[in-house]
Amino acid sequence: MQTRPHILLIRLKSIGDILFTRPAAHSIRSAFPDARICFLTSKQNAPLLEGFRDVDETIAIDKSRYRAWNPKGVVQETWGLLGRLRQRKFSLVIDFQGYGETALLSRLSFAPQRWRPH
Repeated sequence: MQTRPHILLIRLKSIGDILFTRPAAHSIRSAFPDARICFLTSKQNAPLLEGFRDVDETIAIDKSRYRAWNPKGVVQETWGLLGRLRQRKFSLVIDFQGYGETALLSRLSFAPQRWRPH
């Protein structure tokens, strides 16, 4: 049985948006001090979260594999990402974008609670 909450934060795009999401991540850490907090973002934005102590893990999605439209690469990236999301058994997902691909990823995490702050 999972004793501490596992929380996924989703924000894929824009360097500025990632930076402006960090205070929210800090507030979430304050509200859930024992939680394991993961942040899902694009591979290019993942370095912005390195060393950020309010996030335990960064999950990076390689969006270039989708833009290249190599079917094998798309399938590998998608299955790998879905496997990582399901493996962590998130109890809460907070989707800071709340549309399109992030809304789908939020649903595919199978977290019992999904929030979209707007």
